[in-house]
Amino acid sequence: MYRTSSAQRQTAPQPRALSNFQRLFPEYQEQLNYEEGLRLFESLLEKLPQEMDFVRRVARRKERYLAFLKYPRELRPLFSSTNLAEGLNRKIEEAERACGGYFHSERDRNFRYGLLAKELLEGRWRRPNWKYREVAHLLRYLFEERFSKDDH
Repeated sequence: MYRTSSAQRQTAPQPRALSNFQRLFPEYQEQLNYEEGLRLFESLLEKLPQEMDFVRRVARRKERYLAFLKYPRELRPLFSSTNLAEGLNRKIEEAERACGGYFHSERDRNFRYGLLAKELLEGRWRRPNWKYREVAHLLRYLFEERFSKDDH
């Protein structure tokens, strides 16, 4: 069954609404805090046609899209790339393939992960990316703050 043209208009983002969204979203990325960014993002969503699936989907996931605002401004650009996570996942998949597609035991998995960590720490991760080095103090602080709460 094919969708009618009115159904298609409701699910596909309208070019003007989408261009407004794309134009205004970078403004919200620069907001100082999460609450202000969330307020502005919600006001932007209210300006878009509410019957569109795209708008409803974005509205449901707004907390995910704005989670980066909970972190200091210096860290935010680092969250826009998934290269690090994708590279690490690729290395894990390569280790699994080297074992025949799966780890034969928990001990084998731990051994392979240990080798992977050693390889990364002695190789590419020995000298951190300059972007991360500049904000290492903030990352350390956030890490300690988060996990010290769990200890108490």
